[in-house]
Amino acid sequence: MRITRSYNSSSGLLERIPFPEIWVADFEFGAPPGGLQEPRCLAAKELRSGKTVRLWADELRQRSPFDVRQSLFVAHYASAEMRCFQRLGWPLPAFVLDTYIEHRRLTNGLFPAAKPQSGLLAALNYHGLESISAVEKKEMIALALRGGAYSCGERADLLRYCECDVDGEVGLLAALLPDLDRLENVCLRGRYMKAAARMEDRGLPIDLPLFEATRKHWKTLRRRIVKRHAAASLYDRDTFKQERFRRLVMSRGWVWPTTETGALRLDDRTFRALGVLYPEVNSIRELRSTLAALRMESIAIGPDGRNRTLLSAFFARSSRNAPSNSKSIFGPSTWIRGFLKPERDRALAYLDWRAQEFGVAASLSGDENMLAAYRSGDPYLWMAKIAGKAPPHATKKTHKEIRGVFKVVALALLYGMRERSLALQAGMRELEAKQLLWTIEETFQIFHQWSQDRVDTAMAGFPLSTCFGWQIRASVPFNDKPNTFRNFLVQASSAEMMRLAAIVMTEAGLPVC
Repeated sequence: MRITRSYNSSSGLLERIPFPEIWVADFEFGAPPGGLQEPRCLAAKELRSGKTVRLWADELRQRSPFDVRQSLFVAHYASAEMRCFQRLGWPLPAFVLDTYIEHRRLTNGLFPAAKPQSGLLAALNYHGLESISAVEKKEMIALALRGGAYSCGERADLLRYCECDVDGEVGLLAALLPDLDRLENVCLRGRYMKAAARMEDRGLPIDLPLFEATRKHWKTLRRRIVKRHAAASLYDRDTFKQERFRRLVMSRGWVWPTTETGALRLDDRTFRALGVLYPEVNSIRELRSTLAALRMESIAIGPDGRNRTLLSAFFARSSRNAPSNSKSIFGPSTWIRGFLKPERDRALAYLDWRAQEFGVAASLSGDENMLAAYRSGDPYLWMAKIAGKAPPHATKKTHKEIRGVFKVVALALLYGMRERSLALQAGMRELEAKQLLWTIEETFQIFHQWSQDRVDTAMAGFPLSTCFGWQIRASVPFNDKPNTFRNFLVQASSAEMMRLAAIVMTEAGLPVC
């Protein structure tokens, strides 16, 4: 079970990290779906002194073995460890280095987007470090999750496994060191994992009686919803019939994209795009979304009636969170958020930035026209007026439809969308879409060139990096679309804004969900 290639004093690790103590630690824990973590055991090693700590659950309840004020705390996906700290009532470390995040940053773009390969075993394998087998790790995780009484042998096995992960993290830290980002950036990302732990533990308050009643009667409700809907003829009870829909498409004369096998595309993105051209499609999409969205048994709600799920911080290439769509109340259709219910005498606020990516793009590129559009308070109407599609006195209220079209045009500008896609999504002819794109690209020439330069830089083999150090690089051989890199800095910088807000609010004691 031991790591054969790990930290040694010649690696320069201690010299490169200026903290009086460097603790590498790992908890094993269990947690019911949607519930709080229950620490089972802890293994930790202090790298300067060589001191080791091995504690079982009952010993953990006494006091923290760490001086968290000046030490550097190292863990792999540290929000899990931070949640154990909180559960035990221990103060959170001031400085956190997360080897999951730093390995993810180092390899971002080298793996397919859906498979970042950043788990501890995958990270160790990438750097040529040996570890326990995936089968053994799975067995130990299952043992930790099981809970209940543990035999002396099971306790010993879990502690050995925990200590093995610590050894692996030490080796991984040494392997990451030559390419480690500035320590200020590393610790800033660690601060976010503390914020993530606070948010994950707090969870979202759910109206549990309403939720349970809906779950109990969901099959009956589904059928009633279908029966009363205008698109009921497309269903057999509560099952969507593709052949009936195909006949409807043909009878209406709709132009509908197909799969390689010739079947109609039925994904939500296609329905959303075609709804702009054919308003009747919106009603059908709404019903399909309503019925498909709520798989109530999978939404993770704890015994205290709060929805908790892993935020999956830094999972997306842009470094955004990627929580489970099935476990989070924010995953399915927006109407399901109606189950959210703050406690008595409390309120729940939903906060977001206005036109954030447009503003970030304007700032990063230094495009004065784009900055003027953003500072106008409504960049979409600003563009509509410049393009001659809305009068100077137009407002969001008076020209809602044309503003919606130019919101799509803004996305086309940011993401490199071409006329065919724009025409489909904005409900216009391709020629009109082509003319609009030309007008907007001419208006925002500086941004357009800046955006293309980012693509050229990435495809030439150079990494793209945000001001706080999150980066992406193209894989070799090159297997990504150029547009993967076109908006990376805008999205990643927007994600950093979100993390800064989460850090500031949670450290100020605000109860962020």
